[in-house]
Amino acid sequence: MASKPITPALKAQIISSIKKGSTSAAKAAATYNLTERTIREWLRGPAKKVTNPSDVLRLQRENQQLRAMLGKLLLERELGQREQRA
Repeated sequence: MASKPITPALKAQIISSIKKGSTSAAKAAATYNLTERTIREWLRGPAKKVTNPSDVLRLQRENQQLRAMLGKLLLERELGQREQRA
């Protein structure tokens, strides 16, 4: 855990130095009294969230359609394999 709060400017500097290859995440973690996991999460960046409700609904419908198509294809494949064995 950090002894002092990490400012956004310092966070950006740490990320930049790791990306440039000037230091490693492990070394930066030790230098600034942080966990390596915290630094790796910074490097990964914020999770992308779908916040638009219409996008969520569209994606839910698309997933439902894809699952139905997959089920149909799996059933057709199973029936085809049974016919070949018979």
